[in-house]
Amino acid sequence: MSNSEVGKMAPQKFSVADYGIFAVLLTTSIAIGIFFSAFGGKQRTTREYLFGNNSMRSWSVAISLMASFLSAVSVLRITGEVYAFGAEFVVFVGFSFFLVMAVVNTFFLPIFHRLQVSSVNEVC
Repeated sequence: MSNSEVGKMAPQKFSVADYGIFAVLLTTSIAIGIFFSAFGGKQRTTREYLFGNNSMRSWSVAISLMASFLSAVSVLRITGEVYAFGAEFVVFVGFSFFLVMAVVNTFFLPIFHRLQVSSVNEVC
């Protein structure tokens, strides 16, 4: 299929299996939220919430940053890019993404941790 044919495809509709998977994902997310709101650790201050009570290791913070950086729009865009242009996009972005996260974890996060800031905007 050529790139010009990609935009001309008929829209796909959800099947029963798609609705089932969507319902399971939504139910699981809601259940996790309810469980941790009821039984999870109770942070008393915003600082405890933002800094994980200073008990998180730097790799945990880096993985959390990476997960929050990869938004739903990015997931949809990357899927479309791979469909239209091939898997070399994912290989290039995947390698560079993990390289950048390693650099951020090694050089920048320790500085922010020592300064006790929760955002780059607090430094500027």
